[in-house]
Amino acid sequence: ATLDADNFTSLSLNFSSRTKSADVQTNLETNIDKKTGVTYGPPAGKRLVVFLDDMNMPKVDKYGTQQPITLLLSLMSRGYLYNRTKDLNQIKVVDLDYIGAMGPPGGGRNPVDPRFIGLFNVYNLTPPSEEVLVSIFSQIISNRVTEFDAKIVEASTKFAPATLKLFHFICDKLPATPSKFHYIFNLRDLSRIFEGLCMATIDKFTTSKSIVRLWRNECTRIFMDRLSTAADGALVNEQLAELVNANWSECSADVLADPMVFGDYELCIDRLESEAEDPRLYQDMGDMDRQLKIFNQVLELHNLDHKPMQLVLFEDALNHLVRIHRILRMPMGNALLIGVGGSGKQSLVNLAAYCAGQSVFTITLIRGYGEEMFREDLKDLYKLLGTKEVVFLFTDAHVADEGFLESINNMLTTGMVPALYEQDEKDQCINSVRKEVKQAGIAETPDNCWNYYVKKCRNNMHIVLAMSPSGSKLQVRCRSFPGLISGCVIDWFYPWPEDALTKVAEYFLSDTPVPEDKRGAIVSHLTYSYLEVNKLKDRFASELRRYYYITPKNYLDFIANYKKQLDLNEKNIDRDVKRLEGGLTKLVEAAAAVDRMQIDLTEKKVVVDASQVEVNKLIENITAKKTIADAAQAEAEVKQAAAVVQAEEIDVEKAKADEALLEALPAVEAATAALANLKKDDITEVKNFAKPALAVMNVCFCVVILKPTGEKLEETWPDAKKMLANSNLLGLLQSYAKDSISEKQIRGVRKYFKDKEFTLEVLQRISTAGAGLYQWVSAIMRYHDVAKNVEPLKLKVKEMEKAQIQTERELAQLEKQLGELSAELAELNDGFEKANEKLTALVTEADVMDKRLAAASKLIVGLTGERTRWESDVVELNAKKIRLVGDCLLAASFLSYAGAFSNKYRAEMIDDTFQADVLSRDIPLTQPFDIQTLLSTEATIQGWQAKGLPADDHSVQNGILTTQASRYPLCIDPQQQAVVWIKQTYGSKLKIKSMNDSDFMKHLELSIQYGDPFLFENIGEDVDPMLDPVL
Repeated sequence: ATLDADNFTSLSLNFSSRTKSADVQTNLETNIDKKTGVTYGPPAGKRLVVFLDDMNMPKVDKYGTQQPITLLLSLMSRGYLYNRTKDLNQIKVVDLDYIGAMGPPGGGRNPVDPRFIGLFNVYNLTPPSEEVLVSIFSQIISNRVTEFDAKIVEASTKFAPATLKLFHFICDKLPATPSKFHYIFNLRDLSRIFEGLCMATIDKFTTSKSIVRLWRNECTRIFMDRLSTAADGALVNEQLAELVNANWSECSADVLADPMVFGDYELCIDRLESEAEDPRLYQDMGDMDRQLKIFNQVLELHNLDHKPMQLVLFEDALNHLVRIHRILRMPMGNALLIGVGGSGKQSLVNLAAYCAGQSVFTITLIRGYGEEMFREDLKDLYKLLGTKEVVFLFTDAHVADEGFLESINNMLTTGMVPALYEQDEKDQCINSVRKEVKQAGIAETPDNCWNYYVKKCRNNMHIVLAMSPSGSKLQVRCRSFPGLISGCVIDWFYPWPEDALTKVAEYFLSDTPVPEDKRGAIVSHLTYSYLEVNKLKDRFASELRRYYYITPKNYLDFIANYKKQLDLNEKNIDRDVKRLEGGLTKLVEAAAAVDRMQIDLTEKKVVVDASQVEVNKLIENITAKKTIADAAQAEAEVKQAAAVVQAEEIDVEKAKADEALLEALPAVEAATAALANLKKDDITEVKNFAKPALAVMNVCFCVVILKPTGEKLEETWPDAKKMLANSNLLGLLQSYAKDSISEKQIRGVRKYFKDKEFTLEVLQRISTAGAGLYQWVSAIMRYHDVAKNVEPLKLKVKEMEKAQIQTERELAQLEKQLGELSAELAELNDGFEKANEKLTALVTEADVMDKRLAAASKLIVGLTGERTRWESDVVELNAKKIRLVGDCLLAASFLSYAGAFSNKYRAEMIDDTFQADVLSRDIPLTQPFDIQTLLSTEATIQGWQAKGLPADDHSVQNGILTTQASRYPLCIDPQQQAVVWIKQTYGSKLKIKSMNDSDFMKHLELSIQYGDPFLFENIGEDVDPMLDPVL
């Protein structure tokens, strides 16, 4: 029966050890409204039923009270509260009913104030009898398998009795203890077993063997997966086998066959690759090889879509992966994964969620991350839950505030964090599902819509808690927050078995270049070392009461350190070998070069002698040619002097002729000037005379005789007019070639000058043109008379010039010959200089080669001993490189495991146990082995000691661990030796803070940004979770 929704509304409050009175009051105030004045209550016409679960869980304060109980006692007795604002106003609360539930005191539960209990009607709910439980669970399974095969129906009738027998056996044989605090078994576990059985489908379970095998699987998952020791598991497994043999003997062999793997991921690859339809039928998945093939494909697909993960899916990892996937596929399936750090919990959750088609949500811690930011992240989570299935992965590293677990506890028990939303945010959530509520046929009241939203989110939510069992924190948390146990299916991660260690080592060493014949031995030693160091740390704890936790993360670090040390040391050796071989090569080359130099020097001397002969021949040739050139030069100089004398004589005769001619030039110039004064019209006027005056006619005839136009004309007036008609006549007269006049022309002109009437005065009166022509003709006549006397001088000059030309020709010939001789001589001189330079260079080179040969020979002789040493060093280095395979194994184990051990335990671990195993497996190893020699140098150690590090071996080893280990060093330093050394080593660059400093995160961020060293001093047992991403 349920409460009438028209008259009642409900509120569930799950208490934990950290529940405070303020939490209770906030949740109440969120679910009541103001009615009148200071009166508050549920909506009109309804009563609010408050269910108080785990009512005795709140811790008792120093006053002996439980604050939530005291608040409720006051409210229920008086009917009012006081608000928590400054004014502390009274709030009257009406129409509330209370129902409480709690377990008996003990195991984190406290006695409750009797006055509070007195306000309730108390009922003691006794556990249902076995007959009732058998009836209930038999009916559940019977209804499920009604349509299955008759043999399955018959086999299923024994499930309820057999399960209860197993349940009682476990409760009796495996009670909860402080170290096995999670061994809490109740009816909820029985329900989970039958919930798994109800996932069977008629087409996948057709025989009694298959359904009984499913029952065994579900019992194993619920009861055995949480067990923390192999002995407990063997005990339960033995009882389970007895029940199978007793109830289903006909198929017990098949039922008890291993491996036993059930899941609904048979077709997940098609769904992930192409979003094909996947019915997801729960079934027996067969052997582990099939699981490995499927999940390797899933891993490949995951790495394409998400940040790649390097996972080695050994059998134990596959088993946990299948268990986690099964939990995530169950409605409201939540998991508590318990295992030491590095076990692979988070990686397997991510892969299982991807295979199940669910997204993973996790919080990211930043500076100042607290309750408020956590609640905002939870709002983001619920926003996603409203649309799809989400895995909320929460690890112990995320517990920045223990109050976070209060919210997780509520999410596991009720599906919602109380008072997470403000009213307007809650209204948005309600409105987001109204349509779905209506389609479901439910009344669209705010309460119904809110309950629908919470249920939807709870169905889509899968909380996975990944916790470490180290220390007492998990025990305290599970006792303080019972929902962590009751609301989760527990999967306990055992230490990695030997085959898992082997497969992980083989995977990570697959790309490491080690000798193939030693690879198996190396892997075996890696596995052996991890197992042995676990034994050693147990003895360390029992003898010295010092606890040291070795986790799979150490093993992975061991492998990583081995690969790193092997690579680093091989590179160092290769570098040294290359340097030495380079030196040896240079020595060999130098010896060969000395031999070549000797040969070259001999050949060079031959070339020098030949060059000397060539230079001597050139000197003789140059001397002969120079004699010839000197004779030619003397002859040329004589000829040159004669030519100068001839030139001077010619210049004198030319001057005489020119002086005579100069006497006639004024007259010619005057005539030319007269012509310049004439105009074309003056000539035209004369030409137009039909019968000019005799003097004009005679002067024209004189011009005709002188032929200025070059035409042959008669001394007639028509021919004269023809001449005068020449438009360029004045120009021709001005440029007349006066030196080409013949004697015949002079006689012809002179006859006209015999006439006494043929004068300038007469012509000036008659015609301007005639007078000008007369002046020109007279001047030409006078010039001719003078030139006639000058002609003998010209002829003489001409003869002299001919002679001069001949002389100059002869001189030019001599100069040409002299030039050729000079050029030949210059060429010979140039050849001589070059040959001489070549000879000088050859002599110099030969001298240098001789000196170099002497020096090189001396060097080769001096380095003979060094060469022997280098060759020995190369051999030793190559041998050392072979021994690195074993040396680096011990170095890596020291860096990975030795830190927390005392000097005695370190020596036992490295010198006795690990070294003996390496030698027994015939792995090359340096003898005697010294960890300091391999991981450091004498100079480095002396530098540390100069900075304050003590000189003892243990301190030096600590220095090596501090500087070379793959993890950040945590120094247990009661005498402050490490602090002094670190401070002096890093000086002013070192940032020093305490976790109690409020600004340490800011300075740490700056140090990370700029690469500065950072030192935390005086840290306690707990490290701030915000450092986990850095660490």
